[in-house]
Amino acid sequence: MGSMFLFSPFSIFDGKYSDEKLDELIRYNPDKYAGPRKDADIAIPQAKISYNPVNQKIIDYRLNCATNVSIPAKYRKEKMLCQNIYATSAEELKALAEKEKPARIVLYGQNVIYNCPAFSQKNITDLIEGCFLSGRFLDNVQLPKMAQILGFQLPKEYLYVHFDENGDEITRFCNLKDKTEEAAACFNNRKEIHLPLGNSFDDKFYPQGAPVYNGGTKGRSDERVAYSFNLVFPRGCYTTIHASHEVMHYLDYVNHGKAPAWFKESMVTLISNRMTDAICSPGYEFKNVVKIEDGRVEPVKDFNHNSEEYRLFELYKYWKDDACHKAFIITVNDLLNAQGMPYLPRLYSALAQKSAASQGQEISTKDLTRAVVESSGNNPEVKKFMVNQSKCPY
Repeated sequence: MGSMFLFSPFSIFDGKYSDEKLDELIRYNPDKYAGPRKDADIAIPQAKISYNPVNQKIIDYRLNCATNVSIPAKYRKEKMLCQNIYATSAEELKALAEKEKPARIVLYGQNVIYNCPAFSQKNITDLIEGCFLSGRFLDNVQLPKMAQILGFQLPKEYLYVHFDENGDEITRFCNLKDKTEEAAACFNNRKEIHLPLGNSFDDKFYPQGAPVYNGGTKGRSDERVAYSFNLVFPRGCYTTIHASHEVMHYLDYVNHGKAPAWFKESMVTLISNRMTDAICSPGYEFKNVVKIEDGRVEPVKDFNHNSEEYRLFELYKYWKDDACHKAFIITVNDLLNAQGMPYLPRLYSALAQKSAASQGQEISTKDLTRAVVESSGNNPEVKKFMVNQSKCPY
């Protein structure tokens, strides 16, 4: 199962404070609360991104979308405009879509098959241009860069990415056990990702300018807490938190196999957010952050989304009252903060060894503990904290 990030502005479990009430608290008290807003006064940096050269064989390659098994059979029945992303342009795609009236536009490159609606019922502008820009970015920059940072080899098979018009389609695909919960995006173990259309204020689909999202992280039911903020991406960074999270799930799955769901979600969340920073230097920023607690709304200055406090809040549902699970999150977060991205190949190398030893079975918590301790260079303080203090099996 992939991400359960919900970008509704003010998500909170306690029904006492509705979205409307929180909206009123923040938006109608701007002098007191500041908080997320739709105006365009947020300074947006330009991303420092280099696209990789593309081999001529990749440019000349032609894929038969009607028969290719990387595309699920039910989608191959739709009328598609199927194009090599390196042998076309956004302008050409627009002209072809206007002429041929396809239901979907399917773009393929070296690593990804990207399936977008040709036309939207949601008044989303720049849809085709957004599909082209974000598809090329994922195929050429994001996926190879993420694999390189992790020390992974990219699989030879395509990753299939499908954009859905509404949350109901994604929820059905994600096959949630809790039918009352709505999925924002997810990856399944068939190398298939489903993502939503349009996340920015003006409902553009990965617009050329940087998206400014109105983001909210779910509150903790025991403390009635929620955060709300603007999430600002650099210009030219054609990705989202959703996309980075699900791509991280994909790379995690194809390179080290099975592990408990709480561990996978915790690690993917910790890592994918930093991946977005690494890919889209100088990284995304949280702006106008407010904390909502028991109905009180207060601005948060000097907000650090990699702090232990925020990460434990964000990942609460994966540790709750389990001291060992909490220790995993704290330890990996601390190691990432101390060592940066070079820490990740060490972590995943240790996990890969434990996965190989498990012979196709789910990696045990004992082996996960050993992997994290080994990835720290067998730091005695890490072992003491995880094993002696937090009672993780070892």
